Amino acid sequence: MLTRLGLSEAFQRRLMDPNFKRWRLSGSAAHWTCEMMRIRYEFLENLDAVITTPQRGIKKTVSDANLLRNDRNTPAATTAGGSGPAPGVMTHTRSNSGTDPLLAPTELPGTRMFYKGGALERLELSKPIYSKLDIRQLGSNPPGDFSNEKRGVYFTTDYQVAWQYANLAARIVDGEVIPVGIFTVAIPLTMLDNNYHLFGDEWRHFVWANRRTLNCPSDLEGVYEYEWIQGGLTHQANATVQTLTDVSELQPWKLDGGEAASQWYTQKRDVYERLDEYCGLTSWVDTIVPRRTQHHSD
Repeated sequence: MLTRLGLSEAFQRRLMDPNFKRWRLSGSAAHWTCEMMRIRYEFLENLDAVITTPQRGIKKTVSDANLLRNDRNTPAATTAGGSGPAPGVMTHTRSNSGTDPLLAPTELPGTRMFYKGGALERLELSKPIYSKLDIRQLGSNPPGDFSNEKRGVYFTTDYQVAWQYANLAARIVDGEVIPVGIFTVAIPLTMLDNNYHLFGDEWRHFVWANRRTLNCPSDLEGVYEYEWIQGGLTHQANATVQTLTDVSELQPWKLDGGEAASQWYTQKRDVYERLDEYCGLTSWVDTIVPRRTQHHSD
């Protein structure tokens, strides 16, 4: 099927890697082909803006995976089926001191850390200048977990999740060609008070309706009055969700420790404006460097 779709052998190797199995089975061959085309199109679409915009900062690229795991408690490389970074795919390190303004700290007093992983050029467009943000650049088109009508911004509070999304992007488009990274922003706690937290059946029915582009459950329509919506996330692709027959089949993403992964979502213009104005100096874009692997013929 992949060959008939015209995909290169290199793409097929990345997609069929056993360490990618959990992600691969969440979507069809056609889905992953469309995802590859979408990310590459975004890269080409943004390339002109990247070239013509003044340099937005120094890209930090390193390759000590052990230092990463020590500083960030990021899961070590795992075997097939695991949820940590796959062996030989990406390496990266982070600052844990907060003393270097060009490296993201692990925490800042009075704030909560949020992350987003993906293609580097898209992430960098969110920081047109060092002290300001353009958070709309990180928006995702519907349908998503928390909206089937409006474009909005999703963040995760779990670094492991952002790492996985960056890893996913690197596999889909070849991270050696289109670089990937992680966007980090420390948001003041006072800007997060107005939020609605979805749990259990509420979360399932809300995500079910949005992913399947159904009407919002009547008892949850008021959720959109809040500035932020928070709750779990599912790693199942939209195409997969359309094939499910019951809301109970939605699978929440579980971290290595068994706890549910978390995401926050906003579609509010005034939230975007406050983030742009006040979080420019507490946001960072870090590059993740794919580790080159050699493929030997039989």
